Amino acid sequence: KINPLYSAYLDKNVLLLIGCHTVQVWHDQDEKKTLEFISVIDKSKHRGDDRTNIKKVEYGIRKFKLEVQSKDSGSIESIEMEADDDYLVYAVKEACESLKFLYQIYKESEYAISLSNEDQHIKFKEIVEQTRNIIIRFIQLYPIVWRLLDIRFGLLNLLIEAREYQLIKYILFNEEKDIDNDDDLEKKRLFKMLDDIVSKLENLSQDIEGIMEDITPDQERLLHEKSLHMPQYKSWEGEDNVIGKSLSDDDPVFLGYFLEYYSNKAVKEIGWMITVSEIIPKMYAYNKEDKNYEFYRSYIRLLFFKRCFCEKELDIPFFEFLEIPPSIDGALEVFIPVTQFIPQDSNLKINMLSGVKIPDIQMVPLIYFATNKLLQEKRENKYMSFLKSIFYPGNYVPLEECHIPFLHVINKVEDNLNDPFYCNPSMEAIINFMWDSSKSRWHQISFNFLMHFLSYSIISWMFIAHIEVTGEFQHILVFIFLGYASYIGLSQSLTTYEVSNDSEVAYIMTGKEPENSFSNLFNAIFAAYNWDSIALDTWGFWPLIIINVIGSIVIVLILQNIIISFMSVALEDADNFGKRAVLNFQCKLIYYHAVLKNSALASGYNDFHSKFKDKLEVKYICFYNDQSITNAWRDESKKWETFPIYLNAEKQMQTEEESEFFIKKDDLKFIWWTST
Repeated sequence: KINPLYSAYLDKNVLLLIGCHTVQVWHDQDEKKTLEFISVIDKSKHRGDDRTNIKKVEYGIRKFKLEVQSKDSGSIESIEMEADDDYLVYAVKEACESLKFLYQIYKESEYAISLSNEDQHIKFKEIVEQTRNIIIRFIQLYPIVWRLLDIRFGLLNLLIEAREYQLIKYILFNEEKDIDNDDDLEKKRLFKMLDDIVSKLENLSQDIEGIMEDITPDQERLLHEKSLHMPQYKSWEGEDNVIGKSLSDDDPVFLGYFLEYYSNKAVKEIGWMITVSEIIPKMYAYNKEDKNYEFYRSYIRLLFFKRCFCEKELDIPFFEFLEIPPSIDGALEVFIPVTQFIPQDSNLKINMLSGVKIPDIQMVPLIYFATNKLLQEKRENKYMSFLKSIFYPGNYVPLEECHIPFLHVINKVEDNLNDPFYCNPSMEAIINFMWDSSKSRWHQISFNFLMHFLSYSIISWMFIAHIEVTGEFQHILVFIFLGYASYIGLSQSLTTYEVSNDSEVAYIMTGKEPENSFSNLFNAIFAAYNWDSIALDTWGFWPLIIINVIGSIVIVLILQNIIISFMSVALEDADNFGKRAVLNFQCKLIYYHAVLKNSALASGYNDFHSKFKDKLEVKYICFYNDQSITNAWRDESKKWETFPIYLNAEKQMQTEEESEFFIKKDDLKFIWWTST
């Protein structure tokens, strides 16, 4: 397995190697070998020598074509490469696939034995490093194309499976210094390549096509969007998106990377957290038996103190807003932007924001976090629904049928008032909005309670009246007075008291009951003070009496200051926990209302929609940044801003050798470039 099955020179410096598992193209120049292409022959199997059959090999000047037949499926696949800019896309995609394959065979016992030889191990590491360099060179040359390829083929998912920690971290956090490129020739190649890729990708969305039409050498706005990775709500193939993949992975480091990346980006653009909305409830769902439980709990805490939850400025000020007043004193004022056409017959009170308020309006970074995107059947007529609610209690539906991420979170948070969920301004704004949406339900519940209370009172009165009319009531009262008087608060007044010493009676007192020294706070204080004090009259020396009085006053003042300082902290904590307790109570009521069948939250139709005369899409939630309310959160956020979300998980990793992720300009070019 050391020697390749086939080898051929594509020119005097370019060597094609066809092995049992991979196809490689090496460029030998100036005593330095560079891997220009690598592809796995059969991606479904590791043992290519006994599972694949090479049917045909064609090669020429810097090009080749290989046809391989799999013995499992019998299908024939082609591996083809030639000197054309378009084939660079294929090269980088195959490099990602190869890294995944190389990691898999590195972990297998069969290959671990062969790699225990130092020379073989060095060669293997060299192939991995050279494969990684293909990706790095491509990113430095074509960052925008890389971003599109990641969307189309899910390249970061492959890198997660390949356990490329450093490479993923480089793509996410070191992007700015590597995207700058001032070479006109390379920019021209980029635009040409970008157009070719877009034209060849199947079923590409019209939005991306519109973006491509705007790109010209004079309009390089995409080049300044220094983001090598973009969040995807759904992957191109319908599989898990990259953050879903990182959550399901056994290693929590990758999830920490993406949470840190998205939350940092969301300070400027709200769309970066679109996939995080689905992940937060799943992180709460992990129990203590899971090995990553502690990591996910720390992720949630650090995530909820990220700047994006209170510093995402309003970037849609020209819409009309629905204003929702604070639900309690000291709560945030909430605004819902109406981002759809407003019906002419709408009765919903919506207004433009005043210019004074706009600078202090912040946006909740989680899109559709409090909205049921999968609508159930439309509710009945409100009058019929009201009558039915009186005589027929509502049925509860399973939580899985309520497609509102926020509900799944409050179901897991429960009564843990120390959870950062309750002190997060964005979460408070969502609670305020959902509380206002569900308030109509509590009027019905109050009315139902009143009806049942009156019914019970009337029936009880009728029963007692019946007993009284028949004469049985007097007999019942006699038994109560004589046998169970204490049950109704009746007791015999005592006029004689005995003071006993052990078993002997020491004194017999008659008359009124002695006064209780601890009947109120002030009497208790004086009584306790006199336990160890001597009456002042016993001294008979007035200077000593004055010193005693002054000393007592000083001691009282000192104790008073200590108590005041202690109580101020206690009252502040009580205020914070009191507000959290109210939010917790509101969350419980919101949850009970939401899981009712055909409720306003579960069905997606509430009073806002009836007034709006259409389905009101609550995509964004905004709130007024009242400094007196959010300052406590800001102070706590500053304590954690220097700690990346992934820090604890990364410390548990095995130390890896640092790789070079910046390649000199002279070493960037590929042999597959065509002359310009």
